[in-house]
Amino acid sequence: MNCEIIQNLLPAYLDESCSDEIKTIIEDHLKECPKCRNLVEELKSTEMASTSTIDEIKPFKKIMFNHRMKIFILTITFVLIFLLFGTRLNSEIIKIRFNNYINTHYSEYNLVMTNFTYEDPETQGFGINNGFYIAHFKSQDEDKKDIEFNVFTEGFIFSIKDTYKNNVDNKKNTADRLISEYNNNVEKTLLRQKNFYVMEVSSSIACTDEYFEKNIADKLKLNMDYEQNIDETIPISITLKINATETDISDTYSYVNSIISELHHANYNPASLSLIVETEKDSYQLLNILCDEDIKKQNLTFE
Repeated sequence: MNCEIIQNLLPAYLDESCSDEIKTIIEDHLKECPKCRNLVEELKSTEMASTSTIDEIKPFKKIMFNHRMKIFILTITFVLIFLLFGTRLNSEIIKIRFNNYINTHYSEYNLVMTNFTYEDPETQGFGINNGFYIAHFKSQDEDKKDIEFNVFTEGFIFSIKDTYKNNVDNKKNTADRLISEYNNNVEKTLLRQKNFYVMEVSSSIACTDEYFEKNIADKLKLNMDYEQNIDETIPISITLKINATETDISDTYSYVNSIISELHHANYNPASLSLIVETEKDSYQLLNILCDEDIKKQNLTFE
């Protein structure tokens, strides 16, 4: 049997998976062939090196397993500590954040914390609570109102919810709703009259956010129904886009007075009025006419 056939059979010979007959043939050939004997020695050396490498890796795997177990145990320990003591630690952190928030946004109220509570959470998932903290702040100035703030948890992230500001924002939404209905009614009224031709009506609140917060918000209820005299509670600014002739607006004061009179006649009392007038010749505007003041004392000029 030639060397090529013997060399193809050597793996089975070394694994002892060949038949006794083939084993005898290979051994007889190896006695007479130095080349094939050397090949067998090389194959045996390679197999021993591979076995040695595997034996060396086993202790390393054991070290890695022990390391991972330590990390796992430390993680479990941390979670247990958080579940047992986390609420107390978080409470102190939240108190600090509350006070920082108050000092940043409401320093003018001279507020101090009078009560701090934690509402029991509804546990969701593993170790994540959705409870929330409530703090009450009271002004040290007798003429200032009490303010309440909430903080709630989202997983492990704490977000401050300013209920006082949220309440003011909701009142602004109420004001916007009432003004929108007010605008629709003003538009219907002015479209029916024949003294001037109205193309468009828009209304908005006529005060700053600070004025609204201090003077208007408390007068509004979130579910407040619309009443036509809402402009007595909320200062409203009306802007009218009107089509007119050059002759119509030649006497500015007379023209403006006729429009304000029409609004008053229909029981609308806006705080201010702005006019955008379109004529065949040009476009003019007259802004921020104070309806409650004598128009003759105001500098009214179409520009």
